[in-house]
Amino acid sequence: MRKKHLSNDKYTGNLVLQKTFRQDHISKKQRINRGELPMYHVQDSHEAIIPRDMFESVQREFSERAKKYRPKKNSPSDAYPFTNRMICGKCGRHYRRKHTATGTKYEKVVWICDTFNRLGKAACDARQIPEIILEAKAAEAGGLDGLLEIRVTGPDELRFIYEGGRVVELTWHNPSRRHSWTEEMKQTARERQNKIIEERRRSIVKQ
Repeated sequence: MRKKHLSNDKYTGNLVLQKTFRQDHISKKQRINRGELPMYHVQDSHEAIIPRDMFESVQREFSERAKKYRPKKNSPSDAYPFTNRMICGKCGRHYRRKHTATGTKYEKVVWICDTFNRLGKAACDARQIPEIILEAKAAEAGGLDGLLEIRVTGPDELRFIYEGGRVVELTWHNPSRRHSWTEEMKQTARERQNKIIEERRRSIVKQ
């Protein structure tokens, strides 16, 4: 049995629809769907040729072999697991890793669209995604093994595309800053606000 048979989910009785699409009605050129259009996963659509447990076992073996023989990267940024895997659904550029609010109590690591990072919101208004949320969603989708790309399809929507045609669509939510404040931070903010109110009151009395 060839590798293509052991890597194609349809041989387990499942089917992924719209993996390719016609670019236009004039050229009729077929293109691989890399997130431009939705894909649909149909389970038990036909009789299986390969048992599911065998298929999953083979995928794990492929993944382990790929890790073992994967060439080393030259760029330090390639060490991050999402590098070159995240694609902006708005402009088509990759996301990059970035530290924000460096040196402050709000410092965090986010993944941001390269167009937005270089040219601003006017060029692409894709939202940045905190790395901690991205890691959680990747784990929810099934991990990094066999992950081909992450397509950012909306303001809070992610499409994880895996080898074999498996697609997982998830939504994410970034809690507001006030919900992440500690009691100490809240108390400091209250004291600062009270000081401003007191200064304004004194200013009015002097007038």
